[in-house]
Amino acid sequence: MITIKMGSGGKIGPSEYRAGATPGANVDVYDDVGQLSPGCYPSWVLTREGAEVQKIRNGRCTSGGITRFNFNDSLDTPGRYRLQVDVVTDAGQAGSASADFTVS
Repeated sequence: MITIKMGSGGKIGPSEYRAGATPGANVDVYDDVGQLSPGCYPSWVLTREGAEVQKIRNGRCTSGGITRFNFNDSLDTPGRYRLQVDVVTDAGQAGSASADFTVS
């Protein structure tokens, strides 16, 4: 199971952020028995209105099965965004998750 946790920096609504915000995002990756999986490798893609804005491939997750996405200045333009993460683990499991939000 993969869970994206969006940060609260610049948040102005349930799924809305202020333009220029840098909320950051974390992903928790759980193995098939519900434990955080340290052996995971995430690839992040941020899109705005369907167009790719930023793509990052992180190294190995931390020992807690968590990795972070840094928006930098990618949220300067208002619009509808999607943050997608695809993960593969050392155990050969794969999965993905996404978070949709608006920037105003």
